[in-house]
Amino acid sequence: MRLIGNTLGVLVLLFGLTGPALAADLEVSIAGLKDGVVQPHAQLGPVVIVTLATNGFQMKDFTKATAVNDGEGHVHIWLDNQTFNTLTAEPAWVFGGVTPGKHTLSVELVRNNHTPLSPPVKKTITFTMTK
Repeated sequence: MRLIGNTLGVLVLLFGLTGPALAADLEVSIAGLKDGVVQPHAQLGPVVIVTLATNGFQMKDFTKATAVNDGEGHVHIWLDNQTFNTLTAEPAWVFGGVTPGKHTLSVELVRNNHTPLSPPVKKTITFTMTK
């Protein structure tokens, strides 16, 4: 039993599996959007409404929380090759005027200084907006 405990301790040290913000414990989920075809909204037209949820990651406003701490930061979200948008508190984003055709939506958790987590925690979804 002691050998198992010592071996586990060595593995934790070797692989850096300590601390509260393990990258493996962080998740990004996007609701209301699935791979495949997206129909324009009946009243709003060709919009993509994205909602996010994180697990083990606290959303912070990087303009106020400037220290780089494990398990906290904000979200970068972008559509196709556009410049990313930053989400700090609201877990939703709306892209308006999405043209018909194939698109790529990307979401990434980042630290308060905008650097990606290690390993990166990112989700990419492809979809086609119909006419």
